[in-house]
Amino acid sequence: MKKLLSILAVSSMIVSVPLNTIACGRNKDRVVDDYDFERQKQLMIEAINDIFQKNLKNDFDKFFFIEEDNNPFEFGYEEFVEKLDYFNDPESDYYQNIKSTIENLVNWKSIENEVQSEVVANVNYKQLLIDNQSPIKNGYEIEKIEFIHKENAKAVTIQFQISSDVYFLDRIGSQDFETISFTSQMSVFKEVDVAGIFKGIQTEYINQINSEEVANSFKILSDKGDLAQTANQILEDESFKLQISSILNQIVADTQEDGFKFNGEKFKWKWTNNKVSVNSMLSKGFKPNFGWSERYSKSGETLRAALHGDKEEEKTLLEDIKNKDSKFLPRQEQKTIENIDELIAKHQGMARSMNPYILDYNFQDSYLKTQIDEQGSEFIFIPENEEKTIAIFQMELINLQISYNEDNFELPKMLVFFRQETTKSNTLELENQFLDDAYYFNKLFYNFDENSSQDSNPDFIYYLNKPENWDELVNKKLPMEDYFPDLIEAADPAALEKLNNLGLSIDICRDLWGGWGRQKFIQFNNDGDIYFFNDINDYDEYPYLKIWFFSPNINENANNLSFLFGKREDFKGKEVGVSPSAWKFK
Repeated sequence: MKKLLSILAVSSMIVSVPLNTIACGRNKDRVVDDYDFERQKQLMIEAINDIFQKNLKNDFDKFFFIEEDNNPFEFGYEEFVEKLDYFNDPESDYYQNIKSTIENLVNWKSIENEVQSEVVANVNYKQLLIDNQSPIKNGYEIEKIEFIHKENAKAVTIQFQISSDVYFLDRIGSQDFETISFTSQMSVFKEVDVAGIFKGIQTEYINQINSEEVANSFKILSDKGDLAQTANQILEDESFKLQISSILNQIVADTQEDGFKFNGEKFKWKWTNNKVSVNSMLSKGFKPNFGWSERYSKSGETLRAALHGDKEEEKTLLEDIKNKDSKFLPRQEQKTIENIDELIAKHQGMARSMNPYILDYNFQDSYLKTQIDEQGSEFIFIPENEEKTIAIFQMELINLQISYNEDNFELPKMLVFFRQETTKSNTLELENQFLDDAYYFNKLFYNFDENSSQDSNPDFIYYLNKPENWDELVNKKLPMEDYFPDLIEAADPAALEKLNNLGLSIDICRDLWGGWGRQKFIQFNNDGDIYFFNDINDYDEYPYLKIWFFSPNINENANNLSFLFGKREDFKGKEVGVSPSAWKFK
């Protein structure tokens, strides 16, 4: 199995649900507007891995601690110890016997059925399937079985890995695969009472993490839209680790048994950022009405005056775009909740783009909610009480260990759910800061300042700072993902400050039917004209810079609070490297 995913050995995929998200993959009948092969491939593999991890966890968590008289294996503690070398030899009958027993504990039919209903039946994955067959058609493999004698505890721990190849068609229609893997362990004890105590600790640990009091106690204060930044803030906050450690220490103490203690040295949180995003937007976003072509010249006059230094016009613009009835930045309404206006009106300063009612609407049908229900967590979301909640993060507890007579034994992985709350007075204040910061980032990024005027820049060229060492790249086709960060880093520090205040995300995009897509390449000519495009032979489009509050890479087609100056229809590109561009190096 040649290609091991980054999701290797994760027993449950971790979900982050920003206040503006819709669970990807939940609506298997909705066709995405732009077929992004790599993204759809990754989403399909993640969906299969979720099913794989969840089902195998259910199969094996019950066998973490095994009493000798309730042992699924043919061998007892004494025989495991006596013939340990044989058990650790993959060629031996003993190893093969254990492998066969583990195979019999796997409910593979359950995994196959769920993959069939959730993946094979999903219209968005049809182009990836080989003859419309299940991507896990070749089943699974038990491997890397290791037997560890824990002499002080009089136990043998059996660690193992279960892997499956996920098959799909690549871009050119050839068959390819990637491997997903699950790891677990089982410990066989000689002493029945010791195994019983471990089982009791495991049960109480699961009950407390899932309890209403504990499940709803985790909260992080952050105004960042960058989900990774917020996740890292959680990971680095020692108070959360202390809270979990306190729970485990008390559980162990309550056993009143000698030799047992909680070992928190290796305990850590885990978060994976490419999972689910949930959008609380009432709309597809804010559609700018600034207009750059002649037929829209009046609607764009205020923006153009502001860019040329007119402070009064700039004030008018900023006040207008913060209004729900804005004429410059009208909202595209999609009322998924009929009485949403009435609900929002009950609260002081609740934003239409960030509110708990739409979050709850999406949350109830999200992958995150499924995870909560399947684990048995009593995490509760009551929108009336969540005025400042802008996101929910799912973190995974890993490497929690209980030691007995100085030998360590892991507990099963568990999920914990975090609310992200704004530090602002309300979400409307946060939305308004986003609009301020997004506007000023654009202005500063394009080098409009107090010296900009009709005389100095009559065509409102978007002047960018050229990164160091870029002179040698003239007329070369440059991948956006590799070179666009250089353009951002070269910007005015004041622009970067606006971007970093709230952890905003940006990209150069193009319109698609029903949505948007990223431009893939950058090129510039000797005159300094800059081109953002997908196909050098098809440049008949309007690229634009888009700024999002929440990280858009979670779900590219999900609704998300965003801002842009609009498409430069006055500079319609015809030929890369030749046509005049609205983007130019200073």
